[in-house]
Amino acid sequence: MELNKAKDNVKIRRSTKKDGAAVYQLIKRAGTLDLNSAYCYLLLCDMFKDTCAVAEADNRLLGFVSAFRRPDQPNTLFVWQIAVDPETRGLGLGKRLLKEVTARGGEEIRYVEATVSPSNQASNRLFRTFADAMGTKLDVAADGYPSTLFPPGMTHEDEPLLRVGPFRYKGKQEHAGTTGQTKETKPLKEGFGEQRTGNEKRRQTVHAGI
Repeated sequence: MELNKAKDNVKIRRSTKKDGAAVYQLIKRAGTLDLNSAYCYLLLCDMFKDTCAVAEADNRLLGFVSAFRRPDQPNTLFVWQIAVDPETRGLGLGKRLLKEVTARGGEEIRYVEATVSPSNQASNRLFRTFADAMGTKLDVAADGYPSTLFPPGMTHEDEPLLRVGPFRYKGKQEHAGTTGQTKETKPLKEGFGEQRTGNEKRRQTVHAGI
């Protein structure tokens, strides 16, 4: 598929249960993610369609992201898997998919999280560029899912937790310390993020509380 032509034709939309089989084949084709059951992808595309998205062009599925809002932290969107067809990598589809599912949550979403193995350089790079595009930071938390949690005999890397955020929104009032005073945030990059200056750059890293 010609990259320039594909980029012009790509549409990002909510998933439906009819996408499940094609998503299964995409994950298998991508070759960089754990392949779950076909039923799992049917379920995700149907029951979690508000936090899942697909990229398609000319009736061909080229990308998929599955995510959900954490029950214990509703302001955090956790990304389970994100995949792009090997033939269309380099078009920025991964970042577009992340922006799509993040935007659906509106101002309620302040963070995006994912666990990513150290060897998955493409995904680590994707979340770094996503943080830059959103005008915020990416932190690597001390927790996540270490290899020791996986079943005996299974070869699996550690899955460190990546956390992108916080996102700030144009015109949203935030508390400035404990004095009760408020300040108005500046516009975010590309409608979401904000460039941080001064004391904000010196704040300690915020880790996810899992």
